[in-house]
Amino acid sequence: MKDSNNAAMSGAVLTFAGSGTATTDSSGYYAKTFTSAWTGTVTPSKSGCTFSPISRSYSNVATNQSNQNYTGSPVTPTNAFRIWIDKNGNGVYDSGEEVSSASVRVNNETTDRGITDAQGIIQLPNIANDAKIYAQKLFYSLNNPKAVDSNFGNVRSNNPYFAGSMNGKMYDFVMASDIMAADGTYYDYPGQGKTLSNAVKDAQGYMLIQLVHPKIGWNLVIAFEEAQSTLFYDKIKAGVRSYADYMYNYTDGYFR
Repeated sequence: MKDSNNAAMSGAVLTFAGSGTATTDSSGYYAKTFTSAWTGTVTPSKSGCTFSPISRSYSNVATNQSNQNYTGSPVTPTNAFRIWIDKNGNGVYDSGEEVSSASVRVNNETTDRGITDAQGIIQLPNIANDAKIYAQKLFYSLNNPKAVDSNFGNVRSNNPYFAGSMNGKMYDFVMASDIMAADGTYYDYPGQGKTLSNAVKDAQGYMLIQLVHPKIGWNLVIAFEEAQSTLFYDKIKAGVRSYADYMYNYTDGYFR
């Protein structure tokens, strides 16, 4: 038994009607022994696959039967995506470039729909054909050793190192499929006037979303040895906010 790429398919179960089963080995081979002539139908099965032919019928067979082959093809779920990174730079998806544990959002949502599995795959049921998909993967993150609430009487609001949305991190480094603004908005996959029905797919039929955009999230803490006026603090905040916006725009979303 082979798959649609002509590779051996192991672990497929062949059911001999009323006479038990046989399972393909690592080379895709299977065998079944009978002590007398056999009549019946053989049906192959494996989770997530369809087969051609769907079954074979036999009548009063008393001799060895060779080349009783089947081809298995994966069943691609509706609205299933594979997240990937072009590691070898050839511009197309190759096996081994899938990204596991990447988070995925739809249409400017601010919460994740889920994360990809070990094969970089996620299924997003019940989304429109013109839906926009955003994916990202956190690769590096560093906690701020000072961002411990116990250092501030276990009062989070008194902890300046746990400021903003960084959750006590000094920085995060992620790869994203496109830029996401601070308010969670973005315009992304499939883009360029395409819809999910005509998006690029891999050989198994999964829609491909490539992670192409690096982003660094950073948490800057400014401290003063002496108390200052509210006006002074407001000016510092405005200056830092202006610089952050400038860096975000200047680097095309690289720094945020």
